[in-house]
Amino acid sequence: MLLKPLVAFVGTRDLSSYGHVWCQKLVRGLADAHVPPAIVSGLALGADGVAHQAALDCGLPTIGVIATGIDKVYPRQHERLAMDIVRRPGCALLTDYPLGSFCGIDLDSARRVAGNGFYYLVGDLAR
Repeated sequence: MLLKPLVAFVGTRDLSSYGHVWCQKLVRGLADAHVPPAIVSGLALGADGVAHQAALDCGLPTIGVIATGIDKVYPRQHERLAMDIVRRPGCALLTDYPLGSFCGIDLDSARRVAGNGFYYLVGDLAR
């Protein structure tokens, strides 16, 4: 996976239906690239979750940068998505936090996601 380009995907948690569709289309388009990338995002609601799920659906590796211990998932609605990521070869969850930590929304999460990407896509900013 480290030989792949990394595309960091950030966007609003309040994703419009238009943003949802285009997020999926962008990830699908990246899957057809000459050298398909890995998708990096924060596992949050909205653009992050859509990007991770689209990557899994297209067979792209995806990396979830989370603001909790590796044993906690926030938001809870993404527990299944997190498990799908860790079960898929070439995919991973990354965190700076120790086991048992629960920070939930972390203001530095965008910094950590961006620090792991070579290219950046911004999906649907807040209205």
